[in-house]
Amino acid sequence: MTLVRRSLGLGEQIFASAFTFLVLVAASRLLSPEGLSVYTAFFSLNQSFAFFLMGLVLLPLASSTGADTERQLWASLILLVLLLAGFALVAPLAMLAFDSFDPSRWRANWALSLVFFCAHCLFETARWLSIRLRGARPVFAVTAARLLLFFGGLFLLGLNGLKGAEFVLLHSSVNGLAVLGYLLVLRPSWRRLRPDFSHFKSPRHFAIFGNSLANFATNLTVVALLERAWGGAGLAAFQALRSATNPVGLISQFIDNHFTASLARNPQKLAFGAGLITLALSSAALLLVLSLLLAPMLTAWLLGADFVQWWPVLPLMLFASLAHAMTRPVFVQWRLAGDVRMLNAYSCLVLLGVAPVIAVLGGLTTVYAMLLIFAAQPLVALLVQRFRPFLTTAAAS
Repeated sequence: MTLVRRSLGLGEQIFASAFTFLVLVAASRLLSPEGLSVYTAFFSLNQSFAFFLMGLVLLPLASSTGADTERQLWASLILLVLLLAGFALVAPLAMLAFDSFDPSRWRANWALSLVFFCAHCLFETARWLSIRLRGARPVFAVTAARLLLFFGGLFLLGLNGLKGAEFVLLHSSVNGLAVLGYLLVLRPSWRRLRPDFSHFKSPRHFAIFGNSLANFATNLTVVALLERAWGGAGLAAFQALRSATNPVGLISQFIDNHFTASLARNPQKLAFGAGLITLALSSAALLLVLSLLLAPMLTAWLLGADFVQWWPVLPLMLFASLAHAMTRPVFVQWRLAGDVRMLNAYSCLVLLGVAPVIAVLGGLTTVYAMLLIFAAQPLVALLVQRFRPFLTTAAAS
């Protein structure tokens, strides 16, 4: 990657990450308590199922390599259709986990959740596909315009008095408009998306299904139990403060998307020196100390005085973002090498070890302890990587 491409890729990721953060901040400040509870319930449901989008569709798009690239891309698009159908079937059951969904309006809620999820999936797929096939330069303008369109639409509709459902529809509409922009970006590459079913069973697409399932299980458990313990306002504070760590999280997203796509196009060995690792760890420790000191003030500034009681969420979610950023290179290495064993080992440890602990702690209403375990979940990948030679030898024998 040249310096210009890296800068454009990072800038594009900043706009994409800032969108989620600013939307949640706007929702926290503009919506009524009831509307905020409804929107964050829709957002949390969408966010939980989006882990399957990431694992089955987006990451294979970014890491498809070699002569089979076109067929791998087509397989991702097929899996996208299956994912949308699966969400339509499972969403009514998943909504039962949230108190903010009115059971008497389940049909309307189901339809709105389907619109929200479909718009999100199409947006992310079109964006990642554009980056994979066309690079960051033509994608940058569309991603930046999406942010402007949302807040322009919010201003036209009125900055106050919006309901949670209206916020969801505005969010979905802007994603739909962005999809049209990405389709224009992709026009020169349509020939690379010829229908081809011969590679549909590629292990590349299913190798990280367990990883997606593990992330889905822990995320849905956390947001559902947190809403029951803290209510809709507490869930909104959690999601907003979680998104406030996006300046760190965008490093993970940049590695997953732009960096992985670049390595797929131009394979090279990943190597990290001791100096870089020391700098990363020192910076992470400094950020955590600062977050503990400044979290109450930052929470009040971002969300308002009503949300200050949940300020400890900010350093916990910063720890989670740092853990994700530190372990992304490990996951990239596994994916590009097709190392299914390591991905499966990570998934099993999370599903059988981390998820039950999270559920027990949340059930006992020890919410901050639950969030600490949730934040530390990515570090399981470092444990798996540490024992990689042993696991590889054991599997071979």
